[in-house]
Parts: sequence; C-alpha cells; structure tokens
Amino acid sequence: MYKVSTNALLREYADSLKKRRKQKSLKATGTLAASSTSGTEAPESSPPVKKSAMAELFGTLFKTQVGHKPTLQLVKEEVTSYKAVNCIPLDSDPLLWWKTNEPFFPLTSKLARHYLAIPATSVPSERVFSTAGDIVTASRSALSADNVDKLIFLAKNMKIE
Repeated sequence: MYKVSTNALLREYADSLKKRRKQKSLKATGTLAASSTSGTEAPESSPPVKKSAMAELFGTLFKTQVGHKPTLQLVKEEVTSYKAVNCIPLDSDPLLWWKTNEPFFPLTSKLARHYLAIPATSVPSERVFSTAGDIVTASRSALSADNVDKLIFLAKNMKIE
C-alpha cells in the first residue's frame, strides 16, 4: 500500500505554487522567453517573501489581521465593562438581557448562553439516589455511611471496560 505523509504533500504543493508564481512573475516581466532560451535565470531585484506552507495553502481562506488586541486583553476589557453595567431587576429575564447585550459582550455572552441554558431538572440527583438504592440492599444494610459514599462515587465515576 502506498502511503504519503501530510508534510510531503504540503511541501510538494508549496513547491508547485512557487514554480507557478515564478513563471507568472517571469511572464509579467517578459523574461520567460529569454530565460527559457538561454537556460539561465533572470536576476531578481529582491528575494520574495518566504511564507510557510500553511500560509501558502490557507492564506486566502483564513486571513489574519495584524494589529488586533490579544484575546486575553479583549476578555479583560469585556469583563471590566460588564462589571460596570448596572444589575438587572430580579423579576427580569437574564436570557433576554444577554440576547439584547450580546453585541456589547460577545465573549462573555457565549459563557452565559452555555451556563444559563442548563435545564433545571432533578434527573442527576435521582440517578444518584437510584445508584444508592442499588448499592444499599437488605443484605448490605450494615455498610457505614463512609463506605456507601465511596461505593456510590466509584459506581458513578468508574468506567469498567
């Protein structure tokens, strides 16, 4: 079976892009015919800017803009401005508040959406009580509270493969 590594493919693609660029630049300057007939390369005025293979592949898709603030600084500024905002009344809907203020707090609103959207159910606690009922049976009723806690913890957290 023939295997090709990703790095080899990236190098090959980057090389082909360099060759095409070189040919385009030679065509643009009109030196392609002269260089192909004489067999020598035309001297370049300045060396081209070398880009990484990833920049060559994805440079047009994922443009990075230099000059933006680092994410940590953005988060600190956003949290500071969030702390400066007045509290909402107790009878108002926090989800609605976050929806209307999402443009002002885009990073913090993602956290709010994640944590405020947790459904208030008793299913996890019911599962723990069910596990406890499975562990403490009539034949195991003499177990101490500490041992029952440890067995419940192990039953809920240990995965047997």
